[in-house]
Amino acid sequence: MPRPRRHLAPVSNQPQSYDYHQKMAWKITEDDWNTDENLRLQLGTKIPGSWDGARNGGGIQLFGRKQRYIAFGTYWPKEVKEEDLNIETIIRMKKGSEIRFVLKDSVYSHRTFQNYNMMLNKETVLPNPT
Repeated sequence: MPRPRRHLAPVSNQPQSYDYHQKMAWKITEDDWNTDENLRLQLGTKIPGSWDGARNGGGIQLFGRKQRYIAFGTYWPKEVKEEDLNIETIIRMKKGSEIRFVLKDSVYSHRTFQNYNMMLNKETVLPNPT
């Protein structure tokens, strides 16, 4: 049975003017981190050209209970070709001003579904921020 999700909106959102770039921040509370629900960190602005059936074209998923994993996925209409996309993700996890974790990823797998295509990076284990 799929676990329920808790959606967190960004506390800051600064779309950039070249190609497409978003710089966002989310505040994850201790209760959020320790919940049995998966956390979906929402994008603040829709990715141009992304599939309309996905909230803003993608998002970051934190899942797992005792150990959290992170993955970033984007969703595209069937007519968008994988080779036309160049996705680079940089995720930093901070506690206060201290950086606890950095993920830089530009390798994505392509998955095809009935109504859309998905680009997903490799799931990565997150350290406990406490």
